[in-house]
Amino acid sequence: GGILSETDRNFLLEREDRIELAPTPRAQMYIQRLYLYLNLTKPSRGLYLSLSAVGSDGKSLRPAYLISVMQEMFPSLILEKTEGVGKLSDIQTREDALHRMAPLMRSYADGLMQEEEQADFLALYGMLQDSGQIRAEVEAAFKRYEHHPLAGALAEAIYTTHLENSVSRLERFAECHFAHFAKYALSLQEREEDEFDAADLGNVFHGILEDFANRLEQEGLSWKTFSKEEGERLLHLAFEEYTQTYGESILYGSARRQGKLIRIERIMQRTVEQLQYQLKKGDFMPEGVEVDFRQAGDLPEIHIDLSKEAEEKEAEEKEEKQEKEEKQEKEEQSAIPVQGEIVLHGRIDRVDLAHQADKVYVKIIDFKSGKKDFDIAALYYGLQLQLVVYMEVAKAMQQEQHPDKEVIPAALLYYHVSDPLIKDGAGKSKEEILSKIRSELRTTGLVNESDQVIALLDEDLSGAGSRSDVIPVKRTKNGTWDSTSSVVTQEEYDRLASYVKKQIRKAGRQILNGDIAVNPYQRGDRNACTYCPFRSLCGFDPSIPGYHMHQLEKWTKEEVMHKI
Repeated sequence: GGILSETDRNFLLEREDRIELAPTPRAQMYIQRLYLYLNLTKPSRGLYLSLSAVGSDGKSLRPAYLISVMQEMFPSLILEKTEGVGKLSDIQTREDALHRMAPLMRSYADGLMQEEEQADFLALYGMLQDSGQIRAEVEAAFKRYEHHPLAGALAEAIYTTHLENSVSRLERFAECHFAHFAKYALSLQEREEDEFDAADLGNVFHGILEDFANRLEQEGLSWKTFSKEEGERLLHLAFEEYTQTYGESILYGSARRQGKLIRIERIMQRTVEQLQYQLKKGDFMPEGVEVDFRQAGDLPEIHIDLSKEAEEKEAEEKEEKQEKEEKQEKEEQSAIPVQGEIVLHGRIDRVDLAHQADKVYVKIIDFKSGKKDFDIAALYYGLQLQLVVYMEVAKAMQQEQHPDKEVIPAALLYYHVSDPLIKDGAGKSKEEILSKIRSELRTTGLVNESDQVIALLDEDLSGAGSRSDVIPVKRTKNGTWDSTSSVVTQEEYDRLASYVKKQIRKAGRQILNGDIAVNPYQRGDRNACTYCPFRSLCGFDPSIPGYHMHQLEKWTKEEVMHKI
């Protein structure tokens, strides 16, 4: 029912100033029938009526009332069924044929037409082949994507044999070879806008934390001992200085952005408090912030020789099983004879150390403006190499400084820089809310499962059934690690590190061999094309033969360790 009843409508229509109203449902029905009558009586030579037997959902459809009306008026009419005639039966005019030619041509090219339909189609094509437009349709129908790598001389001219790469660039290559080529070889970029985006937010977070750490050192304060007031004061100074030098037009260009600045400072205050809390729970102390790979000099963890000879030499130094795996990898890549090296660039957000007798334990933290979990299957496919590469560089730097000590990887962690909102905080005490916030800000990543290492990271995690609020580990009631714990043994980590180095070598060789294949990954409901700025450039179309996404499996830790 509408707002006005039938009585209301009659009252308004009977007024002297007669108000014009929309037609009633009954009036609309008669208007519709009038239009149908006009259309049915317009044809001079013939009239065709058609109806669908099934809908797009596959369910049967009932004929419209007009069909029964016409059958009553003309009892001799015969209802013809067109099942089996195929799509060609829909074509009535030359324009229809031209419009439908591309999909029909594709159906013919793919061998999906029935024999009798092919005869009709070829006859139709014969009538249209004088059309210039038909040539484009033929090309579209028989189009195939074939990957052609860059010529060797061209690839060498673009990259040289001294390939300088960041870890994120290698991860981009694993996502899609063409996207890597477009961004890093062609240097294509999206149109810059005067907006404060996610990249700016990440830069500001990193810059403020680095400035804060430097101010602590300048004032002779320790991460574990500075007071709440000192932390707030130094953080505010770091915030003010960094944001004012970052770009006034970006950060102070509008009231909305200045409101965002207030939120950023609040997030950074929470971050400093949480980072101090996490350090107080263990024996680690920050050794460096924004540690640049260039500080490591010519370490082999950064300068990776891509030649087969270098790989063979490493294989000889490993145990028999590992040597066999290295040789198998070498055989698989024997068709890629590359001479050169890949030089890695990067900055480790923070390196923490703990010293015990003849051992040095290393923890690295990578700050993220968005939530990120460690995914061992993504590592297997080359999509998440960062933490392991950073740890290997940090380890090598410490080994160089402490040649007489054993350097042990303790934890490879992501920290989500945020100030979470606790939705169910009503009625809870400040201590309970703070506890929930700390749990929300628990780091993610990979942790050495050694009890000695765990105690250095979180001294409160000892009893059965306990869960850490600073690292991603939890004990079961019988004291073992819960299935949700992200832990590895020392031997498992070493295998992961060795595998990552092989992945880097493999990617480096493919890049230097000019591999620019359009091969985006697909993993579950995620794929490389979703946010890719080069989608309109690559021409990727899954309906065209040759184009396909490389499907990635969701392996468990045990499956990945077995595969590598």
